[in-house]
Amino acid sequence: MLPSVLWIKVFIYNSGMSIEAIANIVLLEESVVAHFLKED
Repeated sequence: MLPSVLWIKVFIYNSGMSIEAIANIVLLEESVVAHFLKED
């Protein structure tokens, strides 16, 4: 989980996205991770 979050942060910083976009992507990944944990 951490490696993907760090990769996303590096990608966002390189692409110059806004803090709002960063927050949205982080929240999206957390919801996806939670969904897959429920599936197990």
